Formats: sequence, C-alpha cells, structure tokens
Amino acid sequence: MSHLFAFRRTFVLTVLVSLASVGSLGARAIASESTDREAEKSKLAADVKELLRSRCSQCHGNDQQIADLNVLSLESLLADDQVVPGDASNSRLYEILIEDDEDTRMPKGAPPLSEKELALVRHWIEAEAPEFPADIEQPVEEDRDDSLTGLVGVDYVLKQILAHQRTLSAE
Repeated sequence: MSHLFAFRRTFVLTVLVSLASVGSLGARAIASESTDREAEKSKLAADVKELLRSRCSQCHGNDQQIADLNVLSLESLLADDQVVPGDASNSRLYEILIEDDEDTRMPKGAPPLSEKELALVRHWIEAEAPEFPADIEQPVEEDRDDSLTGLVGVDYVLKQILAHQRTLSAE
C-alpha cells in the first residue's frame, strides 16, 4: 500500500511541476511577444518620425510651424484631428498627403510621398499612432545651398542621391 501511495505522490508532484513549467513557458512567451510588439511599434514610430522629418519638417517642424503644426511632435499631430489614432481615413495629415490636387497636397513644391511612404504613415496611424522616440541634438547645417531652402531637408536629398546610386551598375 505504501508503494502505491508513494507512486501516486510522485505522479502528482510530477504533474504539478510539469504544469508549473508549462505555465512559466507560456508566461515567458507572452512577455516575449509583448516585448516584440513594443519594439515593432517603436521602430514604426521612429520610421514615421524620420519620414516626416525629411519630407515635412522644413515647413512644419521645430524651427518653422506653418499652420501651427509641428510634425515632429505627437502632441501637435493629435491636436485638431491631424492624426486620429487608429483611423487614417479621418486623419487630416493622411488626407493631405494623399490629396489628388497638387495645389493642396503636401509636401508643397516637392515630390509627393511614394506609395511605400504613404503605407508607412497609414500603418503608424492605424497602429494607434505610437509615441515618437526622443530626438537627439541635430547638428547645425552650415553653408546650406539656397536652392534647397523651403524645398526639402538635406536628409531627403541625400537619401534620394543614395537611392539613385544604388540603381547604377558597379561599372
């Protein structure tokens, strides 16, 4: 009888330990999944902020805020329904980026955002517009070419040059 009791006790303990380890693995998997989602949202927010910095901040940034809009500040974007988290179709920012009329579409006087860039902005808004990462101090631009004033940021121009260079053959 005592062997049967010892067997049952061992069996019950084994089952309990197994359940505890499965629960622990499940909790770790959930925590890991949550961390992955947060990292994905942070990357998305950083990518959108960089896009807005390179394409929109000349007129709507930290230095100049035409229409009282700073695209580098989530607080500014959330004001007046510029961005409605989770709803791109009711976000004024997205609407003005996809506008068909060249006179009203942003960025003014510059090429429109590509389909990929528009999809990025839409995805960010539909992901509840996660908070932008904090800025690092930007270097001062010296000897800026006057032909770029009011057009686009240097980042945008350099990225376009790099993209063009990558399409060329090595020869």
